[in-house]
Amino acid sequence: MKGACYSLWLVQLCLFFVCSGIQAGGSQPEFVQGPPVVGNGIPNGPGATLGRLFLKLERPAGLQAPPVSLDLWITSSVVTVDPITCSAPSNPPCALPGVGIAGVAGYPTATVGPLMAVKLAGARYLPREAADLYGDSIEMALEGTLFANGDTAAGQPMNLHLLDSDILKLLPWGAGAVPPAQRPYDNNTGAAILVGDTDAFFFPGWFRGEVVENNGASIVVQFSTAEISPVQRAGEMKVWVEPDLEAALQAGLPAGVFAQIEVNYSGFPGNSQILPGASSADVEVHLPVEVEVVKARFLRGDCSGDGVIEGVTDALVLLRFNFSGGREPTCLTACDINGDGEAVGQIDDAVYLLNYFFNGTSAPPAPFPQCDTEPEPSELSCEEPTC
Repeated sequence: MKGACYSLWLVQLCLFFVCSGIQAGGSQPEFVQGPPVVGNGIPNGPGATLGRLFLKLERPAGLQAPPVSLDLWITSSVVTVDPITCSAPSNPPCALPGVGIAGVAGYPTATVGPLMAVKLAGARYLPREAADLYGDSIEMALEGTLFANGDTAAGQPMNLHLLDSDILKLLPWGAGAVPPAQRPYDNNTGAAILVGDTDAFFFPGWFRGEVVENNGASIVVQFSTAEISPVQRAGEMKVWVEPDLEAALQAGLPAGVFAQIEVNYSGFPGNSQILPGASSADVEVHLPVEVEVVKARFLRGDCSGDGVIEGVTDALVLLRFNFSGGREPTCLTACDINGDGEAVGQIDDAVYLLNYFFNGTSAPPAPFPQCDTEPEPSELSCEEPTC
């Protein structure tokens, strides 16, 4: 009883100082990766292309920018999935820059005699460290001619000629200047990577490989070499785009192969040969990409953010914020002293800290007395780690 009265007296004393005024300081990355989510788009469409492409985007030596490996899921279909604006018929949640789900968008392939016009598109949102160097997202627009037809046999050499680009058609598509449903998907939209949705790297050239399978309705091709020239970013600097064989091998593609695509040239739906659960005629893919989630390190009870715990001082910072318009602590998670996931609009955490200091009650839960990250996910913010 005596201890409870003493705690109440301390809270009243703190509230007095709250109204009178008071003067009141590493991160650990983790990576999130999920499986692709496949939808079949609009049934019985006119045919589609889908696949997976591994390229490496690298700046010249001396610029201190490490290469970024691009794992791009690519598709072409009557379904439009816009990775920036979350366009219909895709459902939220769509990606935010640096986090979340990447979408892929496409439009139908065309067949002219023995030649297939392959149109592909894809998007990926980059981890924070890569976004600082290259922009917060990367989209890919690729159009080329595949020299194949229904009689092309497995094992036959296969070339994809990447068409030259037209920036006036490519940039509006990538930058979202036109609503996705109204964008002009003209011919020769180019072969390019869009960085940050504005700057374009064009890479005309060739992908060279061989046919893996041809079942009379769709053809699967694997590419092992690429003839791509160094490309220029907005007239600013050159970068290199080249196959990433190591990343492709780790992802399950055969050794020496950096890309695998499937072209449905029949116009009739069938089971995809390279993407389980998808229809080869109408494909929609959402891919949860690898993103960096930074978890703040803090010391529970250090509500002032100065790196140490002082019972009255830290309690006062929290009480001033909750009851007299004081500044919001830079790490509210550290102010959740009893660890119940709440710290706003209540007095419980201040009482808990004062009882610990002056009545010898239970210590705050981890991270305490050493700095660490939150053991369980918390909805409270921690904009500035206290450790």
